[in-house]
Amino acid sequence: MRKGPIVLVVLAMALALPACGSKTPKPGKPASIEDISPAGFEAKLASFRGKPLVVNFWATWCDPCKAELPRLAAAAKHYAGRIAFLGVDVQDDSGIAARFASRSNVTYQSVADPRRAVVQSQRIIGLPVTQFYDASGKRVVVHQGEIKQDELNKQIRRLLRG
Repeated sequence: MRKGPIVLVVLAMALALPACGSKTPKPGKPASIEDISPAGFEAKLASFRGKPLVVNFWATWCDPCKAELPRLAAAAKHYAGRIAFLGVDVQDDSGIAARFASRSNVTYQSVADPRRAVVQSQRIIGLPVTQFYDASGKRVVVHQGEIKQDELNKQIRRLLRG
């Protein structure tokens, strides 16, 4: 029995599956960023208690946000397991924001604030803003504007010292 033709048929069928309307997402496709309310944001903050947290409010239309996002992504990877990170995308299309975050190597969770309700509840005026919370959930620092590497490192060291 010749196996060659059978293998070729099976291979051809496997390659044709995605073209036949498969709904399986492609590897590397960013997850969607879900909308959050002010109450949902507070609940999300509470879910991180027990670990220091860095929260970054950002948008794809904000040039300083775009500049700092790779720094935050690198810090999140470096401090994984010791410090949690959360992004809050403001006034963006969530699909565009998710793709942008993926291209910026953001691996931490982001939520969306399309109507600026969370921003208003946090009394944030402009973007970007980075908030630092200690392990008990107390906000200890709010950095307004683009956060540079030195300041990010300083605040993370402060969180780790407790």
